[in-house]
Amino acid sequence: MIEFNLSEAVTKYPEEIDSYKADEISDDPRTRLSEITNTLAVRPSAIMDELIWDPLVELVHCYRTLPDEIRFQMAYLVFNSLSLEIDSETRPVLQGGETEAFGQQKRLLELYGYLIFVLVYNLGKEEADPKNTKMKRHIMKSNDIIESLLSTVTQLLTLRLSLLFQTTPERNMFVGNLLLNPINALLENPHRAKVNSIKRHCFKTVCLAVKYHGQGSHTQNAILQHLTYFPHLSGVMAELLEVLANKYDYPQLTDAILKEVSAKKFNENDVTGPKSVSNFLIKLSEIAPRITMRQMSLVAVLLDNNSFTLRCAVVEVVGNIISTIASSSEDFEQHKESANSYIDLLEERLLDVNPYVRSRAIQGLTKLTEMKIKFVDRRLKWTKLAVQHLEDRSGLVRRNSIKFLSHLIMTHPYSSINEERLEFSSWNSKLVMLTGKLKELQPDIFDEGDEEDKNEENKEEDEEENRNGEDKNEENKDEEDKDEEMDDQVDEDTEQDTNKNSVINASKNQADPEMVHKLFLTWQIYKDCTVFIKEIEKSADICCQLLHSKSKLEIIDVMTYFVLLDAYGVENSANGVKQMLHLVWMKGSNEEGNQVVSKLIECYKTLYFNSSPTATPLQKSASIAKNLVELTYDASMADLASLEKLISELYETKLVGKSVVKVLWSLFKQDGTPKECRRGSIIVLGMLASVNNRISLEGLDLILKIGLDPGAKDWILTSFACIALRRAVPKDSSIGFKMLKEEEAVEKLKAILLMYSDDGQWFGMAEEALNSLFAVSSRPDIVSTDVLRQKTESVFGTKDPNAEIGGLSQLLFLVGHVGLKIVIYLEQCEAEFKKKRINAETRKSEQQSELDMIGGTNEDDFSDAVQAIKEKELLYGKSSLLAEYVPMVKRIVEEQKEFADSRLQRQAVLCLCKLMCISPRFCQDNLTLLLNVMENSRDPVVRSNAVLGLGDMAVCFNSIIDTNKNYLYGRLQDPDLMVQRTCLMTVTFLILAGQVKVKGQLAQMAKLYVNKDPAIVDMCKLFFTELATKENAIYNGFIDMFSGLITDEKLADVDFNCIIRFVVPFIQKDKHRQQLASRLYQRLLKAESNNAWKKTAFVIKEIIPYQDSTAASRKDKESTKGKLYNMIFEQIEKGYQKPDEKV
Repeated sequence: MIEFNLSEAVTKYPEEIDSYKADEISDDPRTRLSEITNTLAVRPSAIMDELIWDPLVELVHCYRTLPDEIRFQMAYLVFNSLSLEIDSETRPVLQGGETEAFGQQKRLLELYGYLIFVLVYNLGKEEADPKNTKMKRHIMKSNDIIESLLSTVTQLLTLRLSLLFQTTPERNMFVGNLLLNPINALLENPHRAKVNSIKRHCFKTVCLAVKYHGQGSHTQNAILQHLTYFPHLSGVMAELLEVLANKYDYPQLTDAILKEVSAKKFNENDVTGPKSVSNFLIKLSEIAPRITMRQMSLVAVLLDNNSFTLRCAVVEVVGNIISTIASSSEDFEQHKESANSYIDLLEERLLDVNPYVRSRAIQGLTKLTEMKIKFVDRRLKWTKLAVQHLEDRSGLVRRNSIKFLSHLIMTHPYSSINEERLEFSSWNSKLVMLTGKLKELQPDIFDEGDEEDKNEENKEEDEEENRNGEDKNEENKDEEDKDEEMDDQVDEDTEQDTNKNSVINASKNQADPEMVHKLFLTWQIYKDCTVFIKEIEKSADICCQLLHSKSKLEIIDVMTYFVLLDAYGVENSANGVKQMLHLVWMKGSNEEGNQVVSKLIECYKTLYFNSSPTATPLQKSASIAKNLVELTYDASMADLASLEKLISELYETKLVGKSVVKVLWSLFKQDGTPKECRRGSIIVLGMLASVNNRISLEGLDLILKIGLDPGAKDWILTSFACIALRRAVPKDSSIGFKMLKEEEAVEKLKAILLMYSDDGQWFGMAEEALNSLFAVSSRPDIVSTDVLRQKTESVFGTKDPNAEIGGLSQLLFLVGHVGLKIVIYLEQCEAEFKKKRINAETRKSEQQSELDMIGGTNEDDFSDAVQAIKEKELLYGKSSLLAEYVPMVKRIVEEQKEFADSRLQRQAVLCLCKLMCISPRFCQDNLTLLLNVMENSRDPVVRSNAVLGLGDMAVCFNSIIDTNKNYLYGRLQDPDLMVQRTCLMTVTFLILAGQVKVKGQLAQMAKLYVNKDPAIVDMCKLFFTELATKENAIYNGFIDMFSGLITDEKLADVDFNCIIRFVVPFIQKDKHRQQLASRLYQRLLKAESNNAWKKTAFVIKEIIPYQDSTAASRKDKESTKGKLYNMIFEQIEKGYQKPDEKV
């Protein structure tokens, strides 16, 4: 008998594994292995011979340094010999009860077991990455070896080993340490653990050891160790427990593991442990939910854990369990009480402080909407909770709330009684009808219910008032409790009313109680549905605001949600669909930015381009054309600009074809076409012509005949016809380009410009007509001069005073706009000259004659000439027509009492502003006059026009306006809201475009955040959001803004705090916050009043990040930041000290 101590060998080998080397073997390994193989093949028990054992164990110890051929041959020898020994000797001995042979068999199994231990241990430590192509064949072969070794171990564990290893320590040493430990080490290799065949063999081995050989405790410790240190084994361990519980009927180990896990404590800095345990719990709940449910009371304890990862896991576990229970009616009825408690738990987690946990809770509830069980009694509550969480601080929670609402809508239970669409008017009308029928059958059926509803409404109002200043979490809890009370009350009311109806009807015999009861239940469904629809409509209003989110993914989810709402007929979804249109401008350098536009096109295609499958091509085109035209109804100019951009994208993607264009022209020319439809058709055609000018050319006759018909006097139609007309001109056309039917078009345009009209829409039309005139005419300067002369003769030749004032207003409008268009025309001529010169130089050899013709003119000379015309000739030249109108314009503006007509004053000021944009000299000469009008005019429209004009001048002549910008900022406090809005938009544009510096006026902009007008507040938010994208802009101006706010005695403390809370989050760099805190601290020390001290202290507290404001985070006195913050908070804790009290 050989001397071999199993315990010592198992302990010693892993420590000395690196000391074994094949080089130290005295003879040839191949020869030695061949001799051993020949012996063991005949008699496996020969391993007990020292001449066999010693050389074999030496070879096995050197496994890592041997060639692959010898490794694999040696492994085959070991598992084949053991398998043969088990079948031929060991199993018969154990079955026959030959106790005298037990000792020899025990020693044989120990020897072979040790060899398998060494082989599996080494295989587990090997590199097995399948991406390593060089080792691909070796890895595949070694995986086969592992499977064979594990199969032999499985064969070994089917024996009654307790007969051989009678004491528990012996059995634990052989099964646990010798066989299971190397298997655990094998699973720790992430690449081996991913091989399904190896994983199945490992599971079988471990399950047999636990089930039949008392290795539950050993495996429990191993699993806990795996979960702690090897994250990749989280799912694997869950699968192992599922196999053990279901296939081997041994759930006890799972129960024990869950108990251990629920009681486990983690270090605050430990991230891996909680994550690993979380993945384990989630996976286990997915594959073995019923087993997990048995210990759910213990797992739920983890909801109190500080790790949000664990709380997320528990929430997902609960969701998986409920989903399993709700998959069939029988299961749900059996576990109804448990299911309701789990759902309550999910609803409670909607109030968790961590957004990831709230999101998981919403995801869990979303799963339930897809189950066979509809949870009708909870759906209204879920809908209200989802709508509330659309206003959550976290974008992730909001996105999941949108998906939750989408599932609630798609699976709503009300379609069985009426229709699937959710039109409030339809459902409400039927509800009113049912209410009337019930009152006819039983007049007092709603008396008690109405009283209860009033009490509930009063209670809701009181609770809403009390909640205004409370935390949002508390608000959600109150809402949940209130909803539960309402649900209970409805149930009680229903029962009481039903009983009451039965008694009354039985005594009076007025109506069948059963019929009344059925009718009342129907009424209740309609009532619930109308409440559901109102909540969905509320969600649509909130989602309109989410379209302005910073998160592109959230915007995409909102767009998808609006398409769903439209499909279900939610009445206010049209508002969201309309607002979606403006997202067409959201282009980005990254993929996300482009995804928004792509999603918008997809949504509009779904909404407006999908026709019936049975429709003919003509019907499809007619449907698309009709939808496009309807998009223009009641559209603002901003809407039309966005729609034009979208339609251009649609045309380029071939979604709008020639057949649609033909239908649009047909709608435009038909006599019976409604006015709004005709306008819409030419609007859409003009938009399409911006991409392809041939569309306008094809309908040029129709544009001239119908669109520019002076007799129609539909100035809106004429305006858009003018736009379509000028888009017939190619974009790359040069100055002097002669368009088809130019003379006819020019005459039509002149005719409508010379017409007199009292309609204020004439001015908008005249602007477009002049723009078109300069686009289609080859000599617009001559034509426009002729228009002004004829208009002047017409105005001053009339004897009607009212017509004279109206005509003079029109003349002033034309003068101002012609002046601007002439400047633009001159700049185009200059650009055309430069372009021709560059082209001529590049084609010098080909077009020498052309170069010679223009070669004598210097480029700078041409530019100087154009500049001289703008500065000196147009408004000061003796032969300039525009100069003739200047004295008249100035006199009308100066003599407001003499020329008191509001129309005339408005056009005169507007004309003056346009003329001031032509020449810096003229701007300088008349700036005082304009500023005086902007300050003193009583007409808000005049003041708004002056503000807009001043903004244009700031772009043209920045140096002139920069010294007077305070006048512009002053209009932010104008008493009229329209002027405030105009000024804010103008200032926002100038600041963001870099035309005006904001440093000294940021306080005035910030005050608009507490304006009473929501539109101004929204524009203020937009301004600061955009300003924050400019590097350090808000940080650089913050101190000046603070000074402006703190010195404003009219600004309430509440408004001051509100502004600071809004602005501070835009300063995100920790370094900037630290510097601001330091500067404000100096002001705190020098504060001369208690009010100034309080406001400064408040701002400092807002600026210092929360994580740095706690006592624990200020303990680090070594860092500069720590010293500063400690010093600041110590000073704040002392409170305000008067100057004479300071030491």
